[in-house]
Amino acid sequence: MQDSPPPNRIADVHYVACRECGCLVESVKDPHLTGRDCTGSVTTREEYCRKYPEAPVVTRSVYRNRSGSE
Repeated sequence: MQDSPPPNRIADVHYVACRECGCLVESVKDPHLTGRDCTGSVTTREEYCRKYPEAPVVTRSVYRNRSGSE
């Protein structure tokens, strides 16, 4: 389920800002959340989505590349 965020979680921009640390990323994923650059307390995308229900987690370009659509 992690690879298919709901449509309201997809941002039509080049980067989304991680609400835990402020870093600009193409996709908020577990490796980012547990990496040394992310200073937040959330460690999984599932937790992130619960804590920030309105926050986008992936850019449209990343979503298109994963789904194979244009």
